[in-house]
Amino acid sequence: PARGDNAAMSASIQIENLTIGPTQKTLLIAELSANHDRDLDQALALVDIAADAGWECVKFQTYNADSLTVPSKHPSMKIDPVWGTENLYDLYESACMPMEFHAPLFERARERGLVPFTSIYDPRDLDFIETLGCAVYKIASFELTFDDLLVEVAGTRKPIILSTGMANLAEVEHALGILDRAGSGPIVLLHCCSSYPAPPEEVNLGAMATLASHFGRPVG
Repeated sequence: PARGDNAAMSASIQIENLTIGPTQKTLLIAELSANHDRDLDQALALVDIAADAGWECVKFQTYNADSLTVPSKHPSMKIDPVWGTENLYDLYESACMPMEFHAPLFERARERGLVPFTSIYDPRDLDFIETLGCAVYKIASFELTFDDLLVEVAGTRKPIILSTGMANLAEVEHALGILDRAGSGPIVLLHCCSSYPAPPEEVNLGAMATLASHFGRPVG
């Protein structure tokens, strides 16, 4: 996340040995996403690549198909076959990282000097992730209205990185209100484009300034 120069954003945020703040360099986070192909050796190799490239954090994704959607042939579940399947459930089932990968990946990241953390989608996974010593949590933009998840993650009092790609300003404000009332740790807002790949004309990096001025939070 990049730093902002708004006075309300001047406080530094500590994530283990890393500091985010106005006098700090930009924090670089490597996204493992589904590139592990459900192969632990490949996932470990990706962590090594991130470390060799000089990144500072590596982020995983903690979910399974049942925590994101339901098995259905309804037209609303249809997706572009370019993703390798025809519906969302099958996509998430093939892309999710097995839970047993988490511990060895967190360990490898720490061995390589990276701070590991994860995007969490289901409150039921929180106790498990906490056993790994996760120092910060990422909330995906389509979870900004999942109040139960927001409350549970806020309860850890750890820093939160909040994506906004699929949200309007009112939904971001809603999520921040839930987190603040639940006593969450410090929050960083990310301007994201939920389009893969995002066309350059839709990137609109100026939205970072809008988020910073509207909410007075660190942005990236």
